[in-house]
Amino acid sequence: MSEKKVVRTLALACVILLAGLVGTFVNYRSVINSKDNTITDLQRQKNQLQTLLYGNVTYYELILSLQKLEIIKGPDYTLSQDPNTFSVVIGRQFKYAGYLLISSTSTTDNAYFIVEYWFQGRLFSFRETVGTSGQACFVVLPTNVAIYVGNTNTAWPEPAPGVTHTMTITYYYLPVETSLSQP
Repeated sequence: MSEKKVVRTLALACVILLAGLVGTFVNYRSVINSKDNTITDLQRQKNQLQTLLYGNVTYYELILSLQKLEIIKGPDYTLSQDPNTFSVVIGRQFKYAGYLLISSTSTTDNAYFIVEYWFQGRLFSFRETVGTSGQACFVVLPTNVAIYVGNTNTAWPEPAPGVTHTMTITYYYLPVETSLSQP
């Protein structure tokens, strides 16, 4: 091979190698920038949540000391369901901020409750596993609220038996209009 061909081949190899290194660097920089943006977004979300929590500690302390109550399901309301399903227990409008206390027994150790509602354009969804016997507490705001009960029993390889839940749901609230009311 002539000396010119060797030089050209080496020059071409250097150009290809350099292009690969530049491409790798650009890609690496893009990955780092993406990670930085993710970290920044997560930090911003954490700060917003801390502000929301610390700004409302007094309000939540007030909610926990509420004296008015209404039994909205029960006592000892029973609902049966198939394995690995969830069912609506109740959907209703709550006029005041407060909390729900759900006392439950179940024929499965993986029974759970979900409480969901939209408030000021945000979906609030809370899930609590209570097992065969337990209690769950959920904060509610003055809006329409849905309460679900479910289980995660497997239906495979052999169908699990049906599940029976027995529950009492009590609503504790402060009967005054608050600044949290929906616009």
